Amino acid sequence: MLQDKTLEQPSGWRNADTVCALNDSERHLGHVLRVAQRWHAFDATRFNEGENGFLFLGSYSSLTSAKQAVNKAITVNAPPRPRRMIAAG
Repeated sequence: MLQDKTLEQPSGWRNADTVCALNDSERHLGHVLRVAQRWHAFDATRFNEGENGFLFLGSYSSLTSAKQAVNKAITVNAPPRPRRMIAAG
């Protein structure tokens, strides 16, 4: 018998001094880059208007605010989560 199981929630942020990336077990979801004294947030699940890069979410004075912008964007704009079937037993 097959059992429906939702994939894991986002695994979380990977952090470095000037770049942070958010991913789950299967996807790259967003990133935050430090440029000068600002943190630039990007939604990696959507294209920008020119369809030649990730969607820019804004420039923030704090890393926390930039990460919150990414988290909000991917939660609000997320497609239904993929589901996979696993054998029960």
